[in-house]
Amino acid sequence: MIDLLPLEIKKERRYDRYKKVSLIVLSCLLVIILGWGLYSNFLVAEYQKEVEQIKKQSADLSLVELEMLEQRQQVITELNANQLLSYGQIIADLNLVIPPSIWLEEFMITAEEKLLIIAKAIDDQQLLKVITRLNKYPFFTQVELLATERLKDGTILLELEGEVKE
Repeated sequence: MIDLLPLEIKKERRYDRYKKVSLIVLSCLLVIILGWGLYSNFLVAEYQKEVEQIKKQSADLSLVELEMLEQRQQVITELNANQLLSYGQIIADLNLVIPPSIWLEEFMITAEEKLLIIAKAIDDQQLLKVITRLNKYPFFTQVELLATERLKDGTILLELEGEVKE
């Protein structure tokens, strides 16, 4: 088939076809962009609702937790006010205060409420930590190192002295 139309008319028809196709493509793109924008706006609104709900829940939880903490603090304050010396508790606490690398040989509280501890240690650093920890313990004060002696097996024999307070 031979096309006898002039070149100008052919170009004009081709331009009209491209114009129609480009308008359809542009309108599809606009619809897609508009749909994406509306969907994104919907997601943002949903997330904002969730955030508000979580804020309300956390505020409610914070109030409940705050009340629980106040009750615990009150109980601790009452216990501290009524704190009595318990030798059994001291023995139990010594397991936490004294590290495993130090062995107690002798632990004594005299009638004059003096504290005497004889122990063996592997390391000088652990020895200093124990003295610091015992001074921070609420029932002991003025815990000091009386004497140390290095034994043949490489361990250190130490004597600690302090006072017991109620």
